Amino acid sequence: MPREMRKESDWPRKPRYWYLVSLVLQQEKSKKPKRKPVLVIRGGGVGDFILILPLLEEIRRTDPQAPIQILGHESIACLALESGTADTVFSLDSVDLSPLFRADRSGFRNSPLSELLTGAELVISFLGGTEGAFSENLRRLASQVRMIPAPQPNGIHAARQFLNASGLVRPSESDIE
Repeated sequence: MPREMRKESDWPRKPRYWYLVSLVLQQEKSKKPKRKPVLVIRGGGVGDFILILPLLEEIRRTDPQAPIQILGHESIACLALESGTADTVFSLDSVDLSPLFRADRSGFRNSPLSELLTGAELVISFLGGTEGAFSENLRRLASQVRMIPAPQPNGIHAARQFLNASGLVRPSESDIE
């Protein structure tokens, strides 16, 4: 015996106020503050980039909700996208980054670069050392900056030195000489 199709009028109706309730719920969802991203700046080749993958994994492990952005060479940084350790990649080769390396502090106002840096919760940079125009401009624009020095030939793996210098993990006893 075939089933009878119900008329639309036979279906249970939602109360008239349901539309207003759903609007309020949508507004509440949109009010939740978006997480500020962690921005990692890394140049160099594939080998240099691979050394920061443990750091990216540690960021993801300690704060799974934090978006991770990479400012690096797109063809290399896509490794982090594919592995799920980063959410967004920006090109380090862009001419828009040139003001970051100048001491005159011009070219930042309302630029995508200033939005990228001021919008980050934390900027971890592997470029430029701890002094100079680059690091000064980073510190001026970003709320929290960690400049990671080049690894030292001290018997500790470079990836571990990066993790230790980031301040995200405590050095293990094997790292202490």
